[in-house]
Amino acid sequence: LPVFLVLVASGLGIWAHSVNAVMPGIIDEALYIWQAERLLDGHVTDSVPEHRESVGMPFSSSRNGRRFAHYPLGFPLALAPWVLAGYPWALNIVLGVGSLLLLFRFVRRIDGAPVAWIAMFLAALSPFFIAQSTIFLSHPLALFLTLVLLEALARWRDEPSRALWPLVAGLATGYAFNVSPFVAAPMAAVAAERWLTNRERSVQR
Repeated sequence: LPVFLVLVASGLGIWAHSVNAVMPGIIDEALYIWQAERLLDGHVTDSVPEHRESVGMPFSSSRNGRRFAHYPLGFPLALAPWVLAGYPWALNIVLGVGSLLLLFRFVRRIDGAPVAWIAMFLAALSPFFIAQSTIFLSHPLALFLTLVLLEALARWRDEPSRALWPLVAGLATGYAFNVSPFVAAPMAAVAAERWLTNRERSVQR
């Protein structure tokens, strides 16, 4: 398993450099990096340039001489340390590989190792997975948090007395709301259903 994950990470790194040139290709990516840079400066907004018409930015607004992006700060906050280190392209590769590991662990618990290997292998070959893991969008973080939630809930089911797992599930869901509310809403529904089920079992005991 570690060898497979290292090969995937290496392949994604080569793809990010050779195909995407580790540069933002669309405005969403540029805005995420812009937000991360502002956070590193200790701000969430930036001053409006004197000639604002020359630096128009879709998906952003200006108010009282300050401009800000429309996106939640969850992904830029995760991206900021990687921007500071000079390797912003590596974040989504790490998240992608981490998601494969969590997917393998979760599926193995449900259907066994052979099915888990198939699921992980197919996910790694998915064009969407490869594309998202090598650009600067927030989808890999949303996927990772979703799988953290599922893994935590599965462990909570197996170890109902451990308070750690509902805490991890709650933190993953809460952070997801700052990444993508559209992803976090069903995560919260799944977590609530599992909490109610565990509570009913505790009452019955």
